[in-house]
Amino acid sequence: MNKQISTGVGIAVIVSASLFLIGLIFFSVPKGYITKQNFSTSVSSEKGKKKPNSLARPDNVNYLITREDFSEETDGWKSYRNDQFGFEMKYPLGFYVDDSEDDTEYTPLPKKDLKAKRVVSISKSDCCQFSFEEGAELKVFFFDDVDKYKDVVENAYQAELSNPGDSILYYSDVDRYYYRNFEGVKNETLVKKDSDKSNRSQNLNLFLKTKKGFYYFMWTSLDPKDKGYDYEKYFIPMLSTFKYEENTPAED
Repeated sequence: MNKQISTGVGIAVIVSASLFLIGLIFFSVPKGYITKQNFSTSVSSEKGKKKPNSLARPDNVNYLITREDFSEETDGWKSYRNDQFGFEMKYPLGFYVDDSEDDTEYTPLPKKDLKAKRVVSISKSDCCQFSFEEGAELKVFFFDDVDKYKDVVENAYQAELSNPGDSILYYSDVDRYYYRNFEGVKNETLVKKDSDKSNRSQNLNLFLKTKKGFYYFMWTSLDPKDKGYDYEKYFIPMLSTFKYEENTPAED
């Protein structure tokens, strides 16, 4: 009997000592340490020094986005519809549409194994009959392999990052870009000297995934005379009118 009592007393002493140590540690740790330090999440800025390696859309990274309502800007624009690829959209007055049938498979991005079908080109050029030196152009392609989506988006991002720009005259500002269900990358050439306006340009590569494949929108503008060929003036308002009927958004 005495042996059982002594054993019970020993266990009680050990438990009490353990509780005392836990309480001592708890009250000695500064308030907020466990929640704010041990389990803190580092939030990196899109404008930070280190560029992200992927175009995945993380919740803790600042990304570019624009307003969604461009109804005033697009009022009075013409409408374009493509029954073969199941979509319609508006485009500005004065822009030329080229949707001639073409069965050729294109490689609009550097990787040769990423094939796409050309859908339509919507453009306006204010210079030169046989060369595109001033104006804007939107090319739409369609990839019918959904599994290639991440590779294509990443490939577009890396391609834009590979353009170092010019250390004296201009530099390239590359950012991830999201608008509604579109994701991609924006590369804008920013001029350092007024004498180098000929290099003023914008390149936006945006993608929209569906169950049957994904659309690729390639916007290019050259604006040496500052006539306002800006993506916020033309390209994004065009995307705001984009409707696809036969292709519904892919499920995650």
